Amino acid sequence: MRVPADLRVLECSNLYVDHSCLTGESMELERLTEYVEDKPLEAKNLMFYGTLVKSGTGKALVLKVGDHTFMGLIAKVMTDTEDPKTPIGIEIDNFT
Repeated sequence: MRVPADLRVLECSNLYVDHSCLTGESMELERLTEYVEDKPLEAKNLMFYGTLVKSGTGKALVLKVGDHTFMGLIAKVMTDTEDPKTPIGIEIDNFT
């Protein structure tokens, strides 16, 4: 099942997720209800939009949806950045 939003795990039983679309790491990660880490990607009580639930069951609280999700913020950063002009590109623009 694809995770539909950024979630905080409230209850779970043998819950494992695949965060490879965010981290590139293909290992399944266990989700727990306890808060144990300040870094969101390393927090065991969080699941993120677009990641996959591989096994287990659980209940979670929706934290963020749409463009406000972790994945949405990454997409915004990627689309907002401009490619800097290279020196040769500037010269070609000046020449033409």
